[in-house]
Amino acid sequence: MIFSLPAQPCPEVLVNPAVAPSTPDLNTSPVQSSTLPGDTYIEKNTPLFKRTALALFAGGFSTFTLLYCVQPMMPTLSSEFSLTAAQSSLILSVATAMLAIGLLITGPISDRLGRKPVMVMALFCASLFTIASALMPSWEGVLITRALVGLSLSGLAAVAMTYLSEEIHPTHLGLAMGLYIGGSAVGG
Repeated sequence: MIFSLPAQPCPEVLVNPAVAPSTPDLNTSPVQSSTLPGDTYIEKNTPLFKRTALALFAGGFSTFTLLYCVQPMMPTLSSEFSLTAAQSSLILSVATAMLAIGLLITGPISDRLGRKPVMVMALFCASLFTIASALMPSWEGVLITRALVGLSLSGLAAVAMTYLSEEIHPTHLGLAMGLYIGGSAVGG
């Protein structure tokens, strides 16, 4: 069934415009933010906008660089650990699967702990686990640390867009999100 709106406004609106639903004007609506002083959004062309956009571009880049950096090494890993091609591809599959699972977990965690701390900790832990995976003497150890890399990376992937929508002024949100997604695309 298709619903249609009446062509004319309701009679109550014609008599009393105060009952008409208001639509917010993005240029004049009160701005609110979760963390900035004075409850204001981050505006475009400010140093804070540039730092935030650059940080999330770099975060998106780092997320997918850390995730996919092992892909060109799979033939070397196959010979080093005496693996088949299918077995060596587990290094990427395990990390990607844990990233997907982590996306379900890290959103609620960021609601409690805050968006920025979760994103910073995610990249820090992912970096440590990536270094640890390079030092693992066994294939099982490599897979475990790569799983932890994927789980850690979910902290940024799950939270970045929400962080931007809470902090960046709505009129500039598309640009900020585009920069984050651009970083993810360049990194992956």
